Amino acid sequence: MNKVYTSKKDIFLFAVICMIGSSVACVNVAIENGDLISWLVALLVVAVCVFVFLLIYPTKYIIDGDSLVVHCGFQRRSIPISQITSMRRSHNLLASPALSLDRLEVVFKEKLSDSILISPRNRKAFVEDLKVINPNIDISKAL
Repeated sequence: MNKVYTSKKDIFLFAVICMIGSSVACVNVAIENGDLISWLVALLVVAVCVFVFLLIYPTKYIIDGDSLVVHCGFQRRSIPISQITSMRRSHNLLASPALSLDRLEVVFKEKLSDSILISPRNRKAFVEDLKVINPNIDISKAL
């Protein structure tokens, strides 16, 4: 069973609008000035914006058999669902593979204890799907 959950995108949309605005403003300045430095700065800003977008855009969470695969940009992390101990709501600002501040902290056993912050669009279905695979997950603070 492969189920794909995309990330909620509240802050992400604001960031995309800012990146597009910055790019347009730099290109506009380059057109008005017409000099090489302005064009190089505009090209650099556009390239950085595209790179950041490609790093974070394809953020999704895949339930693949007994694994939760967290996919963000070029990074993938696989977490055995049997190792997940609990989930709870979070609004933590730490960098994470989540495009929203309405997050879910997934705590799992990896060597000692670890956690990851994610933001599945359909939190309830996501939590229930994980609970079906591992009924021992404490979800009392997740919904």
